[in-house]
Amino acid sequence: MCWSISGRGTRTLLLKNTLAPLLPHAVAIYGMPSLESQAHASATSRAGHVNCKSMPDFKNTMQRYFHNVFMFSMNDEVVHTGFHPMAHYLLAPPKSRFEPDAPRGGMSTGELRR
Repeated sequence: MCWSISGRGTRTLLLKNTLAPLLPHAVAIYGMPSLESQAHASATSRAGHVNCKSMPDFKNTMQRYFHNVFMFSMNDEVVHTGFHPMAHYLLAPPKSRFEPDAPRGGMSTGELRR
């Protein structure tokens, strides 16, 4: 499933609705134009891209809903892990969803040492 989450509307509701059909260890792909790219976008494009984020903000948003978030940048037809402020589009294919209101599982650092 691939969604662009930069359009108008409630981003939280969109994310929750796209999470509902996912199995617990599913992978989904979310993307949006980068906030930095808007300086070079046409007025028409900027009018439709009202919720753009920088990569760190986008990753923080996705980490509220997924255990593992991998970030990629995209320029033209090339997907890469390069310098994100120059990216035109940001992609996040996160894995292993969790309920945002539920406590996160896992072991503490102390438990890992034992």
